[in-house]
This record gives sequence, structure tokens and C-alpha cells, in this order.
Amino acid sequence: IPARQWLVSDRIIAHDAIILSGDGGAGKTTIATQLAVSVAGDLGDWLGAICQAGPVIFFSAEEPEDEMRRRLDDVCRSRQLEAGSLEQLHFHFAEPDNCLLGVGRPNGPVIRTPLFEALQAAAEAVRPALIVVDSIAATFGGNQNDRVHARTFVGLFRQMARETDCAVLLLDHPSLSGITNG
Repeated sequence: IPARQWLVSDRIIAHDAIILSGDGGAGKTTIATQLAVSVAGDLGDWLGAICQAGPVIFFSAEEPEDEMRRRLDDVCRSRQLEAGSLEQLHFHFAEPDNCLLGVGRPNGPVIRTPLFEALQAAAEAVRPALIVVDSIAATFGGNQNDRVHARTFVGLFRQMARETDCAVLLLDHPSLSGITNG
């Protein structure tokens, strides 16, 4: 059996997609930004775990660029870094009216959008160790209650992770039904 490869030891598997879910305002974007800085800055650790170094693509479809730059600056200052020194950190900001990465079809799977294809091309060019997508709620154009839609959307990122040899971190909010029934 081949040994498991980790982006972050015992937390984030390399070459696959993983979902970080939490209520709005819980700090998912901040945690993901801390991870991006640790990986892109070759800092060696993230939240007490050993992490690999390499380029990072951070795809933001939820926060405006100015807000993400403020958060990045805060995270960098806490690690005694200058945000401008992180040449391995690549931000991609989606427009609010053009942020879908996958679109569901009636009676069929989710298909890639041109924006997904652009992200895939960026990943092939950059060869990142990590891609962060913030968030599923903003980028998923399917029915979250349709198992085929949900599985094929995540499957798009699993395929991207394998093809570009990176980990993909998808940020998500619990569904309203999940919040209601606990």
C-alpha cells in the first residue's frame, strides 16, 4: 500500500479535494488565508501541523479584493511577513455575476463553466501545491439536494487535484436544512 501523501500532515491530503465547512463568520476564509500564507511562504507549519511549500491559487468568489488584501496583510503581519513578498500566492477574484464554476443540468451531472476552465488553465500554468475555492455557495450552480449535482461538483475538483498534482480546499457553509435540524 503506498504511503499517504499530505499537504498538511494528518489534516489535508495532497492530490485530492477536501471541504472545510462552518457557519458564516466562523473564520473559514481567515483559516484558509493562514494556510495559503504558510504554503506559499514556505513557513513549514499551519495551526501546529507540518505543511508542504509551494505555489497557491486562492479563488475568491465571496469576498471583494480589498477585503481579501486586508485579511492577507493581517495574516502576514502576524507571521512577520510582508504580503508583497509572497510571490507564490496567486489570487483570482470572480465577479459576483460571473462566479459559477459548475452548473447543474436537469437530469444530469454538473458541468464545467468557462470560469472553471480558466481556473484549470491557471492551475496547469502555476502547478500549485494548493488551490483554495471560497466558497461552494458562491461557485456551485446546481441543486445542493441533488446527490448527482453535489457529487459531480466535488468530483470536478478531485479531478483537478489529480491532474494538477495539488490539494484543493473548498470552503462551504452548512445548508439551511442542516442548520435547522442540527
